[in-house]
Amino acid sequence: NDRLLEELKFFDLDLSHHPKKTELLELAKQRAQTIIELKKSISKKITVPVESICVGNGATELIFLWMKVLKPKKTLIISPTFAEYERALKEVNSEVYYFELTEGNDEFYLDFEKLREELKKSYNLVILCNPNNPTGSFVNRENFKELLNDVNFSSTNFFIDEAFIDFIKNGEDLSFKHFESDRVIIIRAFTKFFGIPGLRLGYSICYNKKWVSTANNLKEPWTINTFAASCGEFLLN
Repeated sequence: NDRLLEELKFFDLDLSHHPKKTELLELAKQRAQTIIELKKSISKKITVPVESICVGNGATELIFLWMKVLKPKKTLIISPTFAEYERALKEVNSEVYYFELTEGNDEFYLDFEKLREELKKSYNLVILCNPNNPTGSFVNRENFKELLNDVNFSSTNFFIDEAFIDFIKNGEDLSFKHFESDRVIIIRAFTKFFGIPGLRLGYSICYNKKWVSTANNLKEPWTINTFAASCGEFLLN
């Protein structure tokens, strides 16, 4: 909100002699209010504090944004998975390593014992798409909780992509958002479940207030168009 007020002040100065200054300022306020209402709708739908939510032009914008916030020196990506993670990490000069899911008889799965050994190599960040794209495998929150609470990995942060969580039965109950940890960032997209890839709309969940503040400062302004925001609010309600 503080940043928005500063932007409107700049906008006001820029339009100080414009004959339609009042009307244009009102449009700017309405535009901002649309984003605020969208965040409120997301907050209500997923029962997460509105101040922990950041909206973006699809999940991809948020991936690149959060990598700029975290700037991890060494990252482990659970693979196979979405290619944009590596691209975003390369922009911040992170060393990227991969940990492959184990192929079972019927499905891929995450071998926690092997992962625990791998994490001893001191990674700053672990990226997990859950449910995984493209394998569809799902990591149980209780199993992951042991890693999160292990003091040996207390300096490791976790970036969880839950773009497909709505396809899981009782997905909200199984979401990693329930950790409410200041070391976990979750991103989601409207694209998959609602089938609106062309509108570009996504959001993140983060309980680390310092990180959220940094993300808001680094995020490019006005990346979500009014139609997408209004549509998102409609779909959530």
